[in-house]
Amino acid sequence: MLEVSTKSPNNNILMPVRVIKMAGIIGIFGKHGNDHDLLDVMKERLVRSPHHKVERYHGKDFGLARIHLGKYQKKEQPIVDPEHRALVMVHGRIYRDEGSDIDISDDADYCLAKYLKCGIDFIKGLDGNFLLVIHDLRTNSTYVVNDRFGFRPHYYALKDGSMFMAPEPKAILSALGESTITDEAVVEFFARGKFWGGRTWFKDLHILAPATVLMFNEEGLKSWSYWDMKYQADRTTSDEAVIEKLIETFKKAVSTRLTPGLRIGTSLSGGMDSRTVIAGMDIDNRRAVTSLTFGSEECGEVVAAREVVRVAGIGKHEIMEVTPKMIIDNAAKDVELTECRLFMGLAFTHPIFEKFGEEVDVLMDGFALDLTLGGSYLSDEVIKGASIQRMKEMARGKRLFSDVELAELLLDKQLDKRIEWLNSTVDEAFSNLVSEEPANIWDEFSMKTHVAWMHIGDVPLLEHVEVTHPSSDSRFFDILLQIPPEKRIHHRIYRSFLMTLDMDLANVVYNNTGCKVSAPLALWSIKYKFRGLMTAVKLRLNQISNGGIDIPLRKSYVNYDAWFRSNSEWRCFLEGILLDRTDGSDQYLNHNYIKRMLDEEFRGHANAVKLLHIASFKMFLRSTQRRS
Repeated sequence: MLEVSTKSPNNNILMPVRVIKMAGIIGIFGKHGNDHDLLDVMKERLVRSPHHKVERYHGKDFGLARIHLGKYQKKEQPIVDPEHRALVMVHGRIYRDEGSDIDISDDADYCLAKYLKCGIDFIKGLDGNFLLVIHDLRTNSTYVVNDRFGFRPHYYALKDGSMFMAPEPKAILSALGESTITDEAVVEFFARGKFWGGRTWFKDLHILAPATVLMFNEEGLKSWSYWDMKYQADRTTSDEAVIEKLIETFKKAVSTRLTPGLRIGTSLSGGMDSRTVIAGMDIDNRRAVTSLTFGSEECGEVVAAREVVRVAGIGKHEIMEVTPKMIIDNAAKDVELTECRLFMGLAFTHPIFEKFGEEVDVLMDGFALDLTLGGSYLSDEVIKGASIQRMKEMARGKRLFSDVELAELLLDKQLDKRIEWLNSTVDEAFSNLVSEEPANIWDEFSMKTHVAWMHIGDVPLLEHVEVTHPSSDSRFFDILLQIPPEKRIHHRIYRSFLMTLDMDLANVVYNNTGCKVSAPLALWSIKYKFRGLMTAVKLRLNQISNGGIDIPLRKSYVNYDAWFRSNSEWRCFLEGILLDRTDGSDQYLNHNYIKRMLDEEFRGHANAVKLLHIASFKMFLRSTQRRS
């Protein structure tokens, strides 16, 4: 087991710390920052893993620990100014323009020099995938800063004049000494399947919002955003000129993130985003890439990905089939790591990325191109100028469980009040938007409420490999924000962008439509609707036959509903969780309704995703009981 010791400014050697699992930065700031044992308690609540490295540091009124893979930021941290004016810790990777006025290659050294020269405003010029901590030793002030999109989730809380920070809530909760789940959180989780606005399961525990600065000192905590996702349509520039700029900046973003000495991998599906990342590489880098696809050999994702590999000349392609047992074996771990901000249906990623981590150092991901450049959230109604009131109605309709279903599932006697609060959060979300055109407002809303939440899905991945997202590059994304919504909708400009970037890859089938990316958009629409109709027919036949007619759905890599009716181990596993009355869920859930949902599922109803959310919550309750 690796152990690292760090010297403080007075050269006192700190005790070795045991290696832990979840990568990130742990910090205590304020009067409790002098409590070395408390920092150890926070670390002990995280799971140990032998392939992580740990550094710990204590100063006056603060303590820090950095847990990392040793792939990015290999230099021991924190970096302390020789004159003891400030120190810096960086988790992740920071990119900056070649014309920077400070020529320092190490990210932490660069940030320290830049802060001492320009103050905290220098962060506006940072790009990348990072969490940054700066402690000003002159003023005893701490700054915590993350990247524009919040790619590395961290949590924070205040208590007794101190601020606590960690990559997992349980580390903070161990210091706070309390872990009461709020009724509002229960309602939001089942209504939406996720949390908006930095909320968590627990009162006074927050997740750091994207592009945020926290400043903590003896006066308390202040926070502000240093960047906002404002769409501003430019209708004066031609499509050709826009695509040229997109290609130039995207290729540069990909090249910048190909770190020498680190093995690069991609998660390759049948979609457009992952192949676009490949299209941004030259042939030599493609040959050096290892790509991973998960799903059965015959599913559409794998079939399309295999063709992308052949056409692009990718060096190595791994295919891993997703099985129920992969989720069964990793569900508890997934709920623990993500703090039930995701449902356990994605737990199959743990063994996949563990294996991937043996061959790859950095995964290059095509973050949200389909949703941003492809305009996947846009509709003809929104493009035509839907009112704010209409968009709020649409937002309230984006539900996992409806109001009627919540009334049956939850035992909350004040449910009406909670639903009223839930609806008010839609008004709150819209009040914080800065875009102006209706379609741009809707895309900004969708990005801030859905896409910002998606990064929790990176948590299992960051346990084994580093992650980078060239599509989040500041220069590339700033161009994207200027593309009018009528050109983003239905992948109009995205399709042209990929065809110009690499026509050969654009000639490979896009799994979502079943036709080539380069095919006319009219054909996209026809085939998309046809595939949707065929899926609905298959599900309906399964339902009216009480599960007797089960035609496989080839489009996706997993079919939870089919497993309920075809895999006895999957069925027994979930029945054991869902029908358990000893996990503390009796105070929240109506088990008669859960039993009815199970019976419907076995008869062909598509309740699997809802049941998996219920099972995730019940497993989460078990974990909080153990912690208590």
